[in-house]
Amino acid sequence: MSHPSRNLLPRSTARLLFFLLLWGSQLLSAQPIDDALRNSPRDALHAAFEKANLMVALSGVEWRPGLNMAVALLETGKTISLNVSLLANTNYVFIAATAEDEGDTDLYLRAPSGVVINKDKEQDATPIIEFRTDSAGTYQLQIHLVSSRHPREFVVLSLLRSAGRSILESEYREVATSFFNSVDDVKAAYSGTQWHSTPTQWCAFGYSLSENEGISLIGLRPGPGPKIIAATGGRNLRNIDLYLANEMQRIVAMDNGPDAFPLISYDCPAGGSFDLRVEVERGKIPAFLLVGILERE
Repeated sequence: MSHPSRNLLPRSTARLLFFLLLWGSQLLSAQPIDDALRNSPRDALHAAFEKANLMVALSGVEWRPGLNMAVALLETGKTISLNVSLLANTNYVFIAATAEDEGDTDLYLRAPSGVVINKDKEQDATPIIEFRTDSAGTYQLQIHLVSSRHPREFVVLSLLRSAGRSILESEYREVATSFFNSVDDVKAAYSGTQWHSTPTQWCAFGYSLSENEGISLIGLRPGPGPKIIAATGGRNLRNIDLYLANEMQRIVAMDNGPDAFPLISYDCPAGGSFDLRVEVERGKIPAFLLVGILERE
């Protein structure tokens, strides 16, 4: 059961302001965009950041430290899940978004027991869950792409919380630009490289990390074949490391060089499960970074 947020705008007020401002901004910026360009991880991530940053301004929450964004190429009618560790007695806001606002997306939150404890099934493309935890534990967020103009669409999950971290729009734009330029370089260098599209698997993640912080994503199942994992950090991060470990906890690929642009490549076996760890060795202050998973033919 969800609880009222403390020291925040009333939920109904913040939610109403969010949709009014969002609707107005869309009217002002509306312009024809080619469908192939709009249905991309770049545009979906930009749209998701703008919506979440608007909620930050209205609700008094900030970006969740550690993992705070996840991107997936999801088939219409399908569902994707993300397990997240939540603190006790903490206000959280979760927002799902796509590059367009013409479909229908639902969002669910499951307790560690597996029971659905909160949901947004309104017929719109930007579901929001505002929730205060009673106890710490591993919760599960589920995005269901009910309808879309596309057979598959990139969806993005944003994670916010009280006493979180700020991500300036200028910082996000700088990191995102560098990240997608790097992805384009990888695609140009390795023929047949595309965004990771294995069903029910994520293809990109956003983090807020500071020096000597590390985060692991447990139990990734990328499917068989060559995979490339690349990360890009902002100017405040001097050294980012990537490690990929198999089910036996043996590191099978890594890049721990002294730079903020690590890249690893690994030919994944069928049915393999992996843990992906991101570590920041040197950084001035907590900063935003992006990690992408690509697949090769």
